[in-house]
Amino acid sequence: MLHGPGTYSFKVHGAKDQALFRSVFEYDYFCQLLSNIEGTHLIAYVFSEYQAQWIMECERDWQDVLDDIKAASQESYFQVWHKHHQQISEDAEVIFIDAVQYLVPAVMAMHYWPVSQKLVARPEAYPWSSDRHYRSTSAPTWLSADLMLKRLVHQRFNTALRYERMMDQHTATDLSSHYHRLYLALASDSKIARHLQKHRQKTPLSEEACMAMRTQAEHLVNQTLGIQPSDGISETPRQRRQFHQTEPLSMWLLAESGWSVKQLAWVFDTDETVLQAWLRSIHANHPAGFLNSLKARWREDLRISTAQNPDELSVEPSIAV
Repeated sequence: MLHGPGTYSFKVHGAKDQALFRSVFEYDYFCQLLSNIEGTHLIAYVFSEYQAQWIMECERDWQDVLDDIKAASQESYFQVWHKHHQQISEDAEVIFIDAVQYLVPAVMAMHYWPVSQKLVARPEAYPWSSDRHYRSTSAPTWLSADLMLKRLVHQRFNTALRYERMMDQHTATDLSSHYHRLYLALASDSKIARHLQKHRQKTPLSEEACMAMRTQAEHLVNQTLGIQPSDGISETPRQRRQFHQTEPLSMWLLAESGWSVKQLAWVFDTDETVLQAWLRSIHANHPAGFLNSLKARWREDLRISTAQNPDELSVEPSIAV
């Protein structure tokens, strides 16, 4: 997964498989929230009851941006409902976009999503989308639609009309053939290489190193809990309970290091739905003090490992999923 400033597509769901939006006015609140995040420019968005998708140009790393969005979302929820509630799920799908090549098709595909989901017959009929602003000759100042519209044509032209004509001819677009599964990006190899060089990211882990990192996390969890490690799920009830106690914690440590759900599912050979349920149960099953202590020890382990093997270890997995 790429990091640093750039254009990113975000997709989040409601926490604990609950609705992300519970009332009509929450859509507008979330839209205002996104447009006010420091160091970002909101380019496009589409919301539904259970998920939110948007594209942003970020002047800082997407992880910091997403953390700010989650914090602002919780604060907004408290102001409306006068109670604390985690509105956005822990996991999120974040994709780096090469704006020069793929911003236009990515925005158009996002705006066409309600049609592909059979929610409406035409994109402009969907109320919780930035599509209608793209069709307007005077888009709101809080929406940076011009970052996409200026790429439609090279010469001066009525970009809103041009966009409308292109959407009229648009069909469900499959961008998967342009999707770099290793780096979770809509970008060419050369663009990814330039981005990595510019932001000096660490060399991603090989599959073997990812497995070694899983083993390292499991060892720390077993050591912390005083559990004798075992190979897989044993037949004895006690060891089976221990396995279901330690594996979620190991997954959580790796998730805290930046691993995506898809990457975790590959390494642990576990269904994504089961894995997400385990991750959601972590804070309910363990005290905050224990988790903070475990995370601190994990970071120290990673620091020591990186110091000993600077060319082999990183916290950024590179599994093609």
